[in-house]
Amino acid sequence: MQKIRRMNYQKFLKTAGLFLLLAPMVELCNAQNGSWQPLWLSTTGYFKGVEGFYQLSSCNGTDVVFIKLINHNGYDVKTSWQDLVNNNSNNLSVSIKLTANTEDKGGCTGNDHQLIIKLKDYGLTASNFKNLYLKNFDVIQIQ
Repeated sequence: MQKIRRMNYQKFLKTAGLFLLLAPMVELCNAQNGSWQPLWLSTTGYFKGVEGFYQLSSCNGTDVVFIKLINHNGYDVKTSWQDLVNNNSNNLSVSIKLTANTEDKGGCTGNDHQLIIKLKDYGLTASNFKNLYLKNFDVIQIQ
């Protein structure tokens, strides 16, 4: 029994060590300008069939973060969340509808203003942006 506990403890130490080694690299990747980064809606990256990404960019000289959501479900869904930028929340709830098996993303042109975050609203610029999380993310099937 003690041998099993020792093996489990050693596995835990190896896993924790690997996490501590990789965590700084993940943080560096989070703020790369121009590439889509995973939002990690769950440990698998998907939550109830929806996958999310974000991208640091600029629109008309304003630093922004675009959100991209992909609905892998065979049915329409409504997603909702609160933006959490560099661990600061504006406490405003956001929701959008996604058609079955489609994606929707923010951009400088278009009407998807819910999928665009202006960093100045959080007192930030691209240089001090670190990460984005979607707090209280939920997916509900639309009947």
